[in-house]
Amino acid sequence: MSRHFSQLRKANFIPMIRSGFWYTASAFAEKGLAFISVPIFTRLLNLGDYGTVSFFQPLVGILAILSGLNLDASIGIAKQEKKDVFHVYVSSLFLFSLIWFIAEILLLSLWKTRVERTFGISISLAFCALLSGYGSFIFNSYSTYLMFENRYRLRSVLSFLRAAAEILVSVVLLLTILKGSFWGRVIGSLSLNLIFGLGILWAFWRKYTPRLSGEYWRYGSLIGAPLIPHCLSHLILSYFDRIAIKALVGNVATGLYGFAYNIGMIPLLLLSSTNSAWVPWFYDAFAQEKNEEIRVNIRRYNAAFFLFILLLLTVSPEIARLLAPPEYMGAIKVIPIIIFSYYLQFIYTCYVNFSFFYKKTGLISTGTIIAGVINMVLNYKMIPVFGYEIAAWTTVFSYACLLFFHWFNVSVLIKAKGIRAMDFSLTVLLGLSLSCALYWGSPLMGFFSQRELVFRYTLFLAMLGFMAILHRKEIRKILDRWNGADRHV
Repeated sequence: MSRHFSQLRKANFIPMIRSGFWYTASAFAEKGLAFISVPIFTRLLNLGDYGTVSFFQPLVGILAILSGLNLDASIGIAKQEKKDVFHVYVSSLFLFSLIWFIAEILLLSLWKTRVERTFGISISLAFCALLSGYGSFIFNSYSTYLMFENRYRLRSVLSFLRAAAEILVSVVLLLTILKGSFWGRVIGSLSLNLIFGLGILWAFWRKYTPRLSGEYWRYGSLIGAPLIPHCLSHLILSYFDRIAIKALVGNVATGLYGFAYNIGMIPLLLLSSTNSAWVPWFYDAFAQEKNEEIRVNIRRYNAAFFLFILLLLTVSPEIARLLAPPEYMGAIKVIPIIIFSYYLQFIYTCYVNFSFFYKKTGLISTGTIIAGVINMVLNYKMIPVFGYEIAAWTTVFSYACLLFFHWFNVSVLIKAKGIRAMDFSLTVLLGLSLSCALYWGSPLMGFFSQRELVFRYTLFLAMLGFMAILHRKEIRKILDRWNGADRHV
Protein backbone atom coordinates (compact mmCIF):
# COMPACT_ATOMS: atom_id res chain seq x y z
CA MET A 1 0.00 0.00 0.00
CA SER A 2 2.79 2.43 0.90
CA ARG A 3 4.48 1.78 -2.45
CA HIS A 4 1.21 2.57 -4.23
CA PHE A 5 0.90 5.93 -2.46
CA SER A 6 4.55 6.77 -3.10
CA GLN A 7 3.89 6.30 -6.82
CA LEU A 8 0.94 8.67 -6.60
CA ARG A 9 3.09 11.25 -4.81
CA LYS A 10 5.74 11.05 -7.52
CA ALA A 11 3.04 11.71 -10.10
CA ASN A 12 1.86 14.73 -8.08
CA PHE A 13 -1.63 13.25 -7.77
CA ILE A 14 -1.87 13.13 -3.98
CA PRO A 15 -1.77 16.96 -3.56
CA MET A 16 -4.36 17.34 -6.32
CA ILE A 17 -6.64 14.69 -4.78
CA ARG A 18 -6.25 16.18 -1.30
CA SER A 19 -6.99 19.74 -2.45
CA GLY A 20 -9.89 18.48 -4.56
CA PHE A 21 -11.39 16.83 -1.49
CA TRP A 22 -11.15 20.05 0.53
CA TYR A 23 -12.60 22.21 -2.25
CA THR A 24 -15.44 19.77 -2.86
CA ALA A 25 -16.26 19.38 0.83
CA SER A 26 -16.30 23.14 1.47
CA ALA A 27 -18.30 23.85 -1.71
CA PHE A 28 -20.94 21.27 -0.76
CA ALA A 29 -21.03 22.69 2.78
CA GLU A 30 -21.66 26.18 1.38
CA LYS A 31 -24.36 24.81 -0.92
CA GLY A 32 -25.94 23.06 2.05
CA LEU A 33 -26.08 26.39 3.87
CA ALA A 34 -27.74 27.97 0.83
CA PHE A 35 -30.41 25.24 0.79
CA ILE A 36 -31.04 25.66 4.50
CA SER A 37 -31.30 29.45 4.24
CA VAL A 38 -34.00 29.49 1.53
CA PRO A 39 -36.94 28.46 3.78
CA ILE A 40 -35.59 30.74 6.53
CA PHE A 41 -35.57 33.92 4.42
CA THR A 42 -38.85 33.17 2.67
CA ARG A 43 -40.46 33.14 6.13
CA LEU A 44 -38.69 36.25 7.44
CA LEU A 45 -39.40 38.38 4.34
CA ASN A 46 -42.60 39.13 2.49
CA LEU A 47 -42.77 38.36 -1.22
CA GLY A 48 -41.91 41.91 -2.31
CA ASP A 49 -38.85 42.16 -0.08
CA TYR A 50 -37.74 38.68 -1.10
CA GLY A 51 -37.93 39.85 -4.72
CA THR A 52 -35.72 42.85 -3.90
CA VAL A 53 -33.14 40.53 -2.33
CA SER A 54 -33.32 38.26 -5.37
CA PHE A 55 -32.52 41.29 -7.55
CA PHE A 56 -29.77 42.54 -5.22
CA GLN A 57 -27.72 39.33 -5.26
CA PRO A 58 -27.13 39.15 -9.05
CA LEU A 59 -26.42 42.92 -8.99
CA VAL A 60 -23.64 42.29 -6.45
CA GLY A 61 -22.27 39.59 -8.77
CA ILE A 62 -22.20 42.03 -11.70
CA LEU A 63 -20.53 44.78 -9.67
CA ALA A 64 -17.97 42.32 -8.26
CA ILE A 65 -16.79 41.94 -11.86
CA LEU A 66 -16.93 45.64 -12.78
CA SER A 67 -15.54 47.07 -9.52
CA GLY A 68 -12.31 45.09 -9.83
CA LEU A 69 -11.99 45.09 -13.63
CA ASN A 70 -11.80 41.29 -13.37
CA LEU A 71 -8.11 41.61 -12.48
CA ASP A 72 -8.16 38.36 -10.50
CA ALA A 73 -8.25 36.50 -13.84
CA SER A 74 -4.55 37.30 -14.27
CA ILE A 75 -3.40 35.73 -10.98
CA GLY A 76 -3.05 32.18 -12.34
CA ILE A 77 -0.96 33.26 -15.33
CA ALA A 78 1.15 35.56 -13.16
CA LYS A 79 1.98 32.59 -10.93
CA GLN A 80 3.83 31.11 -13.93
CA GLU A 81 5.21 34.26 -15.55
CA LYS A 82 6.00 36.43 -12.52
CA LYS A 83 7.17 33.83 -10.01
CA ASP A 84 9.82 36.06 -8.42
CA VAL A 85 7.43 38.97 -7.78
CA PHE A 86 4.14 37.07 -7.60
CA HIS A 87 3.10 38.18 -4.09
CA VAL A 88 3.97 41.83 -4.76
CA TYR A 89 2.10 41.60 -8.07
CA VAL A 90 -1.10 40.44 -6.32
CA SER A 91 -0.67 43.15 -3.69
CA SER A 92 -0.33 45.77 -6.45
CA LEU A 93 -3.50 44.47 -8.14
CA PHE A 94 -5.40 45.12 -4.92
CA LEU A 95 -4.11 48.72 -4.92
CA PHE A 96 -5.06 49.20 -8.58
CA SER A 97 -8.55 47.84 -7.95
CA LEU A 98 -9.03 50.15 -4.94
CA ILE A 99 -8.15 53.23 -7.03
CA TRP A 100 -10.62 52.13 -9.71
CA PHE A 101 -13.27 51.41 -7.08
CA ILE A 102 -12.96 54.93 -5.62
CA ALA A 103 -13.41 56.32 -9.14
CA GLU A 104 -16.59 54.23 -9.50
CA ILE A 105 -18.00 55.62 -6.25
CA LEU A 106 -17.41 59.16 -7.54
CA LEU A 107 -19.10 58.32 -10.85
CA LEU A 108 -22.10 56.78 -9.07
CA SER A 109 -22.39 59.92 -6.91
CA LEU A 110 -22.43 62.10 -10.01
CA TRP A 111 -24.93 59.91 -11.88
CA LYS A 112 -27.17 58.92 -8.96
CA THR A 113 -30.33 60.46 -10.43
CA ARG A 114 -29.75 58.78 -13.77
CA VAL A 115 -29.11 55.43 -12.07
CA GLU A 116 -32.36 55.69 -10.08
CA ARG A 117 -34.39 56.53 -13.19
CA THR A 118 -32.75 53.99 -15.51
CA PHE A 119 -32.68 50.96 -13.21
CA GLY A 120 -35.61 51.76 -10.93
CA ILE A 121 -33.65 51.26 -7.69
CA SER A 122 -32.77 53.61 -4.85
CA ILE A 123 -29.30 55.10 -4.84
CA SER A 124 -28.82 53.64 -1.34
CA LEU A 125 -29.34 50.11 -2.67
CA ALA A 126 -27.00 50.84 -5.61
CA PHE A 127 -24.24 52.03 -3.24
CA CYS A 128 -24.72 48.95 -1.05
CA ALA A 129 -24.44 46.69 -4.11
CA LEU A 130 -21.25 48.48 -5.26
CA LEU A 131 -19.62 48.25 -1.81
CA SER A 132 -20.66 44.63 -1.41
CA GLY A 133 -19.48 43.83 -4.93
CA TYR A 134 -16.02 45.27 -4.29
CA GLY A 135 -15.70 43.36 -1.02
CA SER A 136 -16.69 40.22 -2.91
CA PHE A 137 -14.06 40.97 -5.59
CA ILE A 138 -11.30 41.22 -2.96
CA PHE A 139 -12.40 37.97 -1.35
CA ASN A 140 -12.60 36.17 -4.71
CA SER A 141 -9.16 37.48 -5.69
CA TYR A 142 -7.65 36.28 -2.43
CA SER A 143 -9.35 32.89 -2.91
CA THR A 144 -7.75 32.64 -6.36
CA TYR A 145 -4.37 33.56 -4.85
CA LEU A 146 -4.74 30.85 -2.19
CA MET A 147 -5.77 28.32 -4.84
CA PHE A 148 -2.57 28.83 -6.84
CA GLU A 149 -0.53 28.80 -3.63
CA ASN A 150 -2.12 25.38 -2.88
CA ARG A 151 -3.36 26.68 0.48
CA TYR A 152 -6.61 24.84 0.03
CA ARG A 153 -7.41 24.38 3.74
CA LEU A 154 -7.37 28.12 4.45
CA ARG A 155 -9.32 28.85 1.26
CA SER A 156 -12.00 26.29 2.13
CA VAL A 157 -12.34 27.41 5.75
CA LEU A 158 -12.59 31.12 4.84
CA SER A 159 -15.23 30.45 2.16
CA PHE A 160 -17.38 28.46 4.56
CA LEU A 161 -16.98 30.96 7.42
CA ARG A 162 -18.00 33.89 5.23
CA ALA A 163 -21.09 32.09 3.91
CA ALA A 164 -22.17 30.96 7.39
CA ALA A 165 -21.52 34.35 9.00
CA GLU A 166 -23.47 36.18 6.26
CA ILE A 167 -26.54 34.02 6.85
CA LEU A 168 -26.25 34.32 10.64
CA VAL A 169 -25.84 38.12 10.65
CA SER A 170 -28.71 38.54 8.18
CA VAL A 171 -31.05 36.41 10.30
CA VAL A 172 -30.13 38.33 13.48
CA LEU A 173 -30.77 41.66 11.75
CA LEU A 174 -34.12 40.44 10.35
CA LEU A 175 -35.21 39.29 13.80
CA THR A 176 -34.09 42.44 15.65
CA ILE A 177 -33.10 45.86 14.31
CA LEU A 178 -34.40 45.51 10.74
CA LYS A 179 -37.29 43.17 11.45
CA GLY A 180 -39.01 41.95 8.31
CA SER A 181 -37.18 44.36 5.96
CA PHE A 182 -35.07 43.42 2.95
CA TRP A 183 -32.39 45.74 4.38
CA GLY A 184 -31.60 43.05 6.94
CA ARG A 185 -30.49 40.68 4.17
CA VAL A 186 -28.77 43.45 2.19
CA ILE A 187 -26.78 44.82 5.14
CA GLY A 188 -25.95 41.29 6.29
CA SER A 189 -24.36 40.58 2.92
CA LEU A 190 -22.71 44.00 2.71
CA SER A 191 -21.19 43.90 6.20
CA LEU A 192 -19.60 40.46 5.76
CA ASN A 193 -18.21 41.27 2.31
CA LEU A 194 -16.68 44.49 3.65
CA ILE A 195 -15.28 42.88 6.82
CA PHE A 196 -13.60 40.08 4.90
CA GLY A 197 -12.50 42.37 2.06
CA LEU A 198 -10.94 45.04 4.29
CA GLY A 199 -9.37 42.38 6.51
CA ILE A 200 -7.70 40.75 3.51
CA LEU A 201 -6.37 44.10 2.23
CA TRP A 202 -4.95 45.00 5.66
CA ALA A 203 -3.30 41.60 6.18
CA PHE A 204 -1.93 41.34 2.63
CA TRP A 205 -0.52 44.87 2.51
CA ARG A 206 1.15 44.39 5.90
CA LYS A 207 3.03 41.43 4.50
CA TYR A 208 3.57 42.52 0.87
CA THR A 209 3.94 46.22 0.11
CA PRO A 210 2.13 47.14 -3.13
CA ARG A 211 3.86 48.98 -5.95
CA LEU A 212 2.48 51.74 -8.16
CA SER A 213 3.62 49.79 -11.21
CA GLY A 214 2.21 50.61 -14.60
CA GLU A 215 3.67 47.34 -15.88
CA TYR A 216 1.70 45.27 -13.35
CA TRP A 217 -1.52 47.17 -13.92
CA ARG A 218 -1.19 46.92 -17.69
CA TYR A 219 -0.44 43.18 -17.46
CA GLY A 220 -3.47 42.53 -15.25
CA SER A 221 -5.79 44.71 -17.33
CA LEU A 222 -4.82 43.13 -20.64
CA ILE A 223 -5.73 39.70 -19.25
CA GLY A 224 -8.71 40.58 -17.05
CA ALA A 225 -10.54 43.41 -18.85
CA PRO A 226 -11.24 41.47 -22.09
CA LEU A 227 -12.90 38.80 -19.92
CA ILE A 228 -15.46 41.21 -18.44
CA PRO A 229 -17.99 40.60 -21.27
CA HIS A 230 -17.33 36.86 -20.85
CA CYS A 231 -18.15 36.98 -17.13
CA LEU A 232 -21.22 39.18 -17.64
CA SER A 233 -22.46 36.87 -20.40
CA HIS A 234 -22.05 33.95 -17.99
CA LEU A 235 -24.48 35.72 -15.67
CA ILE A 236 -26.90 36.01 -18.60
CA LEU A 237 -26.56 32.28 -19.27
CA SER A 238 -27.18 31.58 -15.58
CA TYR A 239 -30.05 33.97 -14.85
CA PHE A 240 -31.73 35.13 -18.06
CA ASP A 241 -33.92 32.05 -18.54
CA ARG A 242 -35.59 32.69 -15.17
CA ILE A 243 -35.99 36.38 -15.96
CA ALA A 244 -37.60 35.53 -19.29
CA ILE A 245 -39.92 32.90 -17.75
CA LYS A 246 -41.10 35.40 -15.13
CA ALA A 247 -41.78 38.05 -17.78
CA LEU A 248 -43.40 35.76 -20.37
CA VAL A 249 -45.16 33.04 -18.33
CA GLY A 250 -45.50 33.99 -14.68
CA ASN A 251 -44.35 33.45 -11.10
CA VAL A 252 -45.52 29.84 -10.75
CA ALA A 253 -43.53 28.67 -13.79
CA THR A 254 -40.53 30.67 -12.57
CA GLY A 255 -40.74 28.95 -9.19
CA LEU A 256 -40.95 25.50 -10.75
CA TYR A 257 -38.05 26.16 -13.11
CA GLY A 258 -36.00 27.77 -10.33
CA PHE A 259 -36.47 24.72 -8.14
CA ALA A 260 -35.46 22.40 -11.00
CA TYR A 261 -32.41 24.57 -11.60
CA ASN A 262 -31.31 24.37 -7.96
CA ILE A 263 -31.05 20.60 -8.34
CA GLY A 264 -29.85 20.59 -11.93
CA MET A 265 -26.91 22.87 -11.18
CA ILE A 266 -25.36 20.52 -8.58
CA PRO A 267 -22.71 19.51 -11.20
CA LEU A 268 -21.62 23.16 -11.30
CA LEU A 269 -20.79 22.90 -7.61
CA LEU A 270 -18.60 19.86 -8.25
CA LEU A 271 -17.04 21.50 -11.30
CA SER A 272 -16.02 24.64 -9.43
CA SER A 273 -14.39 22.64 -6.64
CA THR A 274 -12.60 20.07 -8.82
CA ASN A 275 -11.47 22.74 -11.27
CA SER A 276 -9.87 24.61 -8.37
CA ALA A 277 -7.73 21.52 -7.76
CA TRP A 278 -7.19 20.76 -11.46
CA VAL A 279 -6.05 24.18 -12.75
CA PRO A 280 -2.83 24.63 -10.71
CA TRP A 281 -1.69 21.10 -11.66
CA PHE A 282 -2.68 21.69 -15.31
CA TYR A 283 -0.76 24.98 -15.57
CA ASP A 284 2.39 23.38 -14.15
CA ALA A 285 2.11 20.31 -16.39
CA PHE A 286 1.33 22.31 -19.55
CA ALA A 287 4.21 24.71 -18.88
CA GLN A 288 6.47 21.63 -18.83
CA GLU A 289 4.87 20.36 -22.08
CA LYS A 290 3.56 17.14 -20.51
CA ASN A 291 0.89 16.91 -23.20
CA GLU A 292 0.32 13.16 -23.13
CA GLU A 293 0.09 13.11 -19.33
CA ILE A 294 -2.47 15.94 -19.50
CA ARG A 295 -4.54 14.11 -22.11
CA VAL A 296 -4.56 10.88 -20.07
CA ASN A 297 -5.66 12.75 -16.96
CA ILE A 298 -8.34 14.71 -18.85
CA ARG A 299 -9.79 11.36 -19.96
CA ARG A 300 -9.81 10.16 -16.35
CA TYR A 301 -11.23 13.47 -15.14
CA ASN A 302 -14.00 13.27 -17.72
CA ALA A 303 -14.81 9.64 -16.86
CA ALA A 304 -15.09 10.46 -13.14
CA PHE A 305 -17.21 13.56 -13.76
CA PHE A 306 -19.48 11.69 -16.16
CA LEU A 307 -20.08 8.93 -13.60
CA PHE A 308 -21.25 11.63 -11.20
CA ILE A 309 -23.56 12.98 -13.95
CA LEU A 310 -25.00 9.50 -14.54
CA LEU A 311 -25.69 9.03 -10.84
CA LEU A 312 -27.27 12.47 -10.46
CA LEU A 313 -29.46 11.99 -13.55
CA THR A 314 -30.73 8.76 -12.03
CA VAL A 315 -31.44 9.92 -8.48
CA SER A 316 -32.54 13.52 -9.19
CA PRO A 317 -36.29 12.69 -8.82
CA GLU A 318 -35.65 11.29 -5.34
CA ILE A 319 -33.62 14.40 -4.44
CA ALA A 320 -36.49 16.60 -5.64
CA ARG A 321 -39.03 14.67 -3.58
CA LEU A 322 -36.87 15.05 -0.46
CA LEU A 323 -36.40 18.81 -0.87
CA ALA A 324 -39.88 20.03 -1.79
CA PRO A 325 -43.61 19.39 -1.28
CA PRO A 326 -45.77 17.72 -3.96
CA GLU A 327 -46.69 20.95 -5.76
CA TYR A 328 -43.07 21.25 -6.96
CA MET A 329 -42.97 17.78 -8.53
CA GLY A 330 -44.01 19.16 -11.92
CA ALA A 331 -40.45 20.47 -12.25
CA ILE A 332 -38.84 17.01 -12.12
CA LYS A 333 -39.20 16.50 -15.86
CA VAL A 334 -36.72 19.23 -16.85
CA ILE A 335 -34.03 18.42 -14.28
CA PRO A 336 -32.18 15.87 -16.52
CA ILE A 337 -31.87 18.45 -19.31
CA ILE A 338 -30.45 21.05 -16.94
CA ILE A 339 -27.99 18.51 -15.54
CA PHE A 340 -26.81 17.63 -19.05
CA SER A 341 -26.26 21.32 -19.85
CA TYR A 342 -23.81 21.49 -16.96
CA TYR A 343 -21.96 18.46 -18.28
CA LEU A 344 -21.41 20.45 -21.47
CA GLN A 345 -20.14 23.29 -19.31
CA PHE A 346 -17.66 20.91 -17.69
CA ILE A 347 -16.29 19.93 -21.12
CA TYR A 348 -15.89 23.48 -22.39
CA THR A 349 -14.18 24.41 -19.11
CA CYS A 350 -11.52 21.81 -19.96
CA TYR A 351 -10.95 23.66 -23.25
CA VAL A 352 -11.12 27.13 -21.69
CA ASN A 353 -8.23 26.29 -19.35
CA PHE A 354 -5.99 26.00 -22.44
CA SER A 355 -7.20 29.40 -23.68
CA PHE A 356 -6.45 30.96 -20.30
CA PHE A 357 -2.93 29.54 -20.39
CA TYR A 358 -2.33 31.13 -23.81
CA LYS A 359 -3.96 34.40 -22.58
CA LYS A 360 -6.58 34.28 -25.35
CA THR A 361 -9.05 36.06 -23.12
CA GLY A 362 -10.58 38.12 -25.92
CA LEU A 363 -11.65 34.95 -27.74
CA ILE A 364 -13.05 33.50 -24.50
CA SER A 365 -15.24 36.59 -24.09
CA THR A 366 -16.39 36.46 -27.72
CA GLY A 367 -17.65 32.90 -27.33
CA THR A 368 -19.54 33.63 -24.13
CA ILE A 369 -21.15 36.77 -25.59
CA ILE A 370 -22.33 34.83 -28.64
CA ALA A 371 -23.79 32.08 -26.42
CA GLY A 372 -25.46 34.68 -24.18
CA VAL A 373 -27.10 36.42 -27.14
CA ILE A 374 -28.28 33.07 -28.56
CA ASN A 375 -29.79 32.20 -25.18
CA MET A 376 -31.63 35.53 -24.92
CA VAL A 377 -33.07 35.35 -28.45
CA LEU A 378 -34.16 31.71 -28.19
CA ASN A 379 -35.84 32.23 -24.81
CA TYR A 380 -37.84 35.25 -25.96
CA LYS A 381 -38.89 33.52 -29.17
CA MET A 382 -39.66 30.03 -27.86
CA ILE A 383 -40.93 30.34 -24.27
CA PRO A 384 -44.25 31.97 -25.32
CA VAL A 385 -44.81 29.11 -27.81
CA PHE A 386 -43.59 26.03 -25.91
CA GLY A 387 -43.79 27.09 -22.27
CA TYR A 388 -41.15 27.29 -19.54
CA GLU A 389 -39.71 23.79 -20.17
CA ILE A 390 -38.14 24.92 -23.43
CA ALA A 391 -35.76 27.15 -21.42
CA ALA A 392 -33.87 24.01 -20.36
CA TRP A 393 -33.39 23.05 -24.02
CA THR A 394 -32.32 26.57 -25.04
CA THR A 395 -29.72 26.40 -22.26
CA VAL A 396 -28.40 23.08 -23.62
CA PHE A 397 -28.21 24.52 -27.14
CA SER A 398 -26.45 27.68 -25.90
CA TYR A 399 -23.85 25.66 -24.00
CA ALA A 400 -23.39 23.37 -27.02
CA CYS A 401 -22.64 26.45 -29.15
CA LEU A 402 -20.20 27.67 -26.51
CA LEU A 403 -18.48 24.25 -26.42
CA PHE A 404 -18.13 24.24 -30.21
CA PHE A 405 -16.64 27.74 -30.13
CA HIS A 406 -14.04 26.80 -27.49
CA TRP A 407 -13.20 23.55 -29.30
CA PHE A 408 -12.60 25.56 -32.50
CA ASN A 409 -10.54 28.14 -30.63
CA VAL A 410 -8.28 25.63 -28.83
CA SER A 411 -8.03 22.81 -31.39
CA VAL A 412 -8.10 24.74 -34.68
CA LEU A 413 -6.83 28.27 -33.99
CA ILE A 414 -4.41 27.70 -31.10
CA LYS A 415 -3.68 24.07 -32.09
CA ALA A 416 -3.09 23.13 -28.46
CA LYS A 417 -1.95 19.61 -27.66
CA GLY A 418 -3.17 17.60 -24.69
CA ILE A 419 -6.91 17.53 -25.44
CA ARG A 420 -8.98 15.88 -28.18
CA ALA A 421 -12.70 16.04 -28.95
CA MET A 422 -12.93 12.28 -29.41
CA ASP A 423 -12.17 11.85 -25.69
CA PHE A 424 -15.55 13.46 -24.91
CA SER A 425 -17.73 12.45 -27.87
CA LEU A 426 -18.97 9.11 -26.51
CA THR A 427 -19.84 10.42 -23.03
CA VAL A 428 -21.70 13.36 -24.59
CA LEU A 429 -23.76 10.93 -26.68
CA LEU A 430 -24.47 8.72 -23.64
CA GLY A 431 -25.40 11.69 -21.46
CA LEU A 432 -27.71 13.17 -24.06
CA SER A 433 -29.37 9.79 -24.66
CA LEU A 434 -30.05 9.21 -20.97
CA SER A 435 -31.30 12.78 -20.45
CA CYS A 436 -33.74 12.49 -23.35
CA ALA A 437 -34.91 9.05 -22.24
CA LEU A 438 -35.67 10.36 -18.75
CA TYR A 439 -37.26 13.58 -20.05
CA TRP A 440 -39.73 11.75 -22.30
CA GLY A 441 -39.91 8.26 -20.80
CA SER A 442 -40.28 8.83 -17.06
CA PRO A 443 -43.34 11.16 -17.24
CA LEU A 444 -45.13 8.71 -19.56
CA MET A 445 -44.70 5.89 -17.03
CA GLY A 446 -45.43 8.09 -14.04
CA PHE A 447 -42.64 9.23 -11.73
CA PHE A 448 -41.89 6.83 -8.86
CA SER A 449 -44.12 4.08 -10.27
CA GLN A 450 -42.62 0.61 -10.21
CA ARG A 451 -42.29 0.56 -13.98
CA GLU A 452 -40.60 3.97 -14.03
CA LEU A 453 -38.15 3.01 -11.27
CA VAL A 454 -37.16 -0.17 -13.13
CA PHE A 455 -36.79 1.82 -16.36
CA ARG A 456 -34.64 4.54 -14.76
CA TYR A 457 -32.30 2.34 -12.77
CA THR A 458 -31.93 -0.22 -15.58
CA LEU A 459 -30.71 2.55 -17.87
CA PHE A 460 -28.26 3.66 -15.20
CA LEU A 461 -26.86 0.15 -14.68
CA ALA A 462 -26.61 -0.43 -18.43
CA MET A 463 -24.61 2.77 -18.96
CA LEU A 464 -22.49 2.08 -15.88
CA GLY A 465 -21.66 -1.36 -17.27
CA PHE A 466 -20.86 0.13 -20.66
CA MET A 467 -18.47 2.64 -19.05
CA ALA A 468 -16.81 -0.19 -17.10
CA ILE A 469 -16.26 -2.16 -20.33
CA LEU A 470 -14.97 0.97 -22.08
CA HIS A 471 -12.42 1.65 -19.33
CA ARG A 472 -11.71 -1.97 -18.45
CA LYS A 473 -7.97 -1.68 -19.12
CA GLU A 474 -7.55 1.26 -16.77
CA ILE A 475 -9.76 -0.39 -14.15
CA ARG A 476 -7.66 -3.56 -14.39
CA LYS A 477 -4.45 -1.54 -14.00
CA ILE A 478 -5.80 0.20 -10.91
CA LEU A 479 -6.88 -3.12 -9.38
CA ASP A 480 -3.53 -4.71 -10.19
CA ARG A 481 -1.70 -1.79 -8.57
CA TRP A 482 -3.78 -2.01 -5.41
CA ASN A 483 -3.43 -5.80 -5.24
CA GLY A 484 0.29 -5.57 -5.88
CA ALA A 485 0.66 -2.88 -3.23
CA ASP A 486 -1.30 -4.98 -0.73
CA ARG A 487 1.03 -7.96 -1.31
CA HIS A 488 4.04 -5.80 -0.46
CA VAL A 489 2.63 -4.53 2.82
